Amino acid sequence: METDFQAVGHQFEGKLRYELNELGPRSAIAFSAGAAGFSSRSSPAGSPDSSPTYPLGSIHFNTGIGDNVDFSIGADHSYVNTAGAIANHISFFRAVGGFKLRALDTLSLAANHYFFSYSDNNERNRTEVLIENRFWKDPDFSIGAQFTFDDTRKMSDLFWTPDNYFGLMAPFSLRTRLGDAVSAEVTVAPGVGKEAGTDFSFQLSAGGSVKWNVADNFSLYVTASRYEAATYSNFAAIAGALIEF
Repeated sequence: METDFQAVGHQFEGKLRYELNELGPRSAIAFSAGAAGFSSRSSPAGSPDSSPTYPLGSIHFNTGIGDNVDFSIGADHSYVNTAGAIANHISFFRAVGGFKLRALDTLSLAANHYFFSYSDNNERNRTEVLIENRFWKDPDFSIGAQFTFDDTRKMSDLFWTPDNYFGLMAPFSLRTRLGDAVSAEVTVAPGVGKEAGTDFSFQLSAGGSVKWNVADNFSLYVTASRYEAATYSNFAAIAGALIEF
């Protein structure tokens, strides 16, 4: 018999960003810290009802070399964003490193590698490579080609643990401003993907966000996204407020 999980919660996180122009162009370091609290339940049986609290934190550093190359490294700690993982108190540590090369005014190449260490003694590696070309500005419209490899050391029924996943996507992105105070972004990424023991199948991911700058240091935002990768799909929506000091 399958177990259904439900989780409801909230989180708060503060962020500090410091410009390091003396180290090079576009150099900065950012820190964040916070906490997330949930109440969870399962039915008809399974993990007992629980109220997990997760510490949140991150550190990221980026720098540029000349006008056309950027490097970044970072690490963060958070919770696994599924009800089953939350009910079982699973969190993760993630480290990331990558670069972006602007080969032409409109053409760029970016690559990132992510390493995950989960609190249930699991590990995961994910690599993304994106070639993107911007076709016009105001609004910004770009089309790209993205390759993804994603693999987890052991499988879990509580959250997506990709098994030698290969994905090829063609993301379309549109970024625009609606007046002086509102900005919006929409991305649609059709493609194909497969995991071990399966054939390539069609997949479609999409997302959008709207940000409203209510005042100089205060803004409201809402985001929604659907992610699909071979045997896995999910939908998420987030709304929040941002206060800058």
